[in-house]
Amino acid sequence: MNTTYLETAVSLARQAGEIGRTIFLTARESTWKSDNTPVTEADIAINDLVIRELSRLYPDHAIIGEESSQPHAGASHVWVCDPIDGTIPYALGIPTSAFSLGLVIDGVTEVGVAYDFHADRMYTAERGKGAFCNGVPLKAFQGTSLRATVSDVEGIWWSGFPVGELTRLPSLLEREGSKILKVCSMVYAGLLVARGELAGMISRGDKPWDVAAMDIIVREAGGCVTDLQGNPLRCDGPIPGSVVCGAGVQDAYLSLIDEAFAE
Repeated sequence: MNTTYLETAVSLARQAGEIGRTIFLTARESTWKSDNTPVTEADIAINDLVIRELSRLYPDHAIIGEESSQPHAGASHVWVCDPIDGTIPYALGIPTSAFSLGLVIDGVTEVGVAYDFHADRMYTAERGKGAFCNGVPLKAFQGTSLRATVSDVEGIWWSGFPVGELTRLPSLLEREGSKILKVCSMVYAGLLVARGELAGMISRGDKPWDVAAMDIIVREAGGCVTDLQGNPLRCDGPIPGSVVCGAGVQDAYLSLIDEAFAE
């Protein structure tokens, strides 16, 4: 693996974090897009930064960003960016958001960087080389039971996703002894799984920028990232929902999802 890809992603994350912190502390005004989600000045500025710099460095690579993209027909290398995952809490002054950038090569996520710029935590991973937070190795949730755990659920009540309803899932998780948390950021929640603090995160969301970097970070930390049926994700296009969790509780989550779908 060309280590300059990771270096590039970390450099962009640092620059994105500076933008994100500055606007968070000064002017967080947001507007609402046609899909009924908010966007801030920081989202747009960071997305533009990523496209500008990656296009300059790697003109043959494609770039998928939440706010805008740079297509490149037939590109084997696809960068997938969420400039600020967790725009709702960001706009409300709640520090549970993160920058996310992943590199997918021939359908496989090879590099992932996520930056919690509020706490200056830089998460990095390369395939086969482990996952780290500020250089310290990460170990995903190690438990084998959902009892006395915390689970994050994202997007299960939202409309428009091409997967079934999961509105019963929170009550099923509570039945198994897992308390429910919703941080309104798939990336932030996934990083908590990689840190071993959350047992898992489940989402009906279909946007690749929500999972591309988190996918490899969690897997390299020893966790699991799949779709809602337990299949591996391909993160350079729409995804059919996601389950991000410790390896020891994956079967428990998938069983509860099947039960929720069966209703």
